[in-house]
Amino acid sequence: MPEADTSTSTAGWGSWSFNHSALTLDLLQAGLPAYSINVRGVTSSACMLDAIFDLKSKPWANNEVIGDLVTALQDLFDPRVTLCGGGRDRTFDPLSHFQTLRVQ
Repeated sequence: MPEADTSTSTAGWGSWSFNHSALTLDLLQAGLPAYSINVRGVTSSACMLDAIFDLKSKPWANNEVIGDLVTALQDLFDPRVTLCGGGRDRTFDPLSHFQTLRVQ
């Protein structure tokens, strides 16, 4: 993945943007966060699924918004390596992970 400055809000997946300084994944509307996921709370595959299905329960969350979120989570976490490879749930320290992460 190419490196980029992630000191503030960078990289986009549809309407989603990762804010490295706040450690949030933000759904932007009119340039402002309309919905945020605190990535510090994603410490296991169960936590990641909870974030996905919490968003899915929102009446305005269409398939594009959900799909873009899943792509963002894949790019940011590489969950098959960090959280659930081989069908095994693992715990994860997102703070350590995001200290060195560079987002495209």
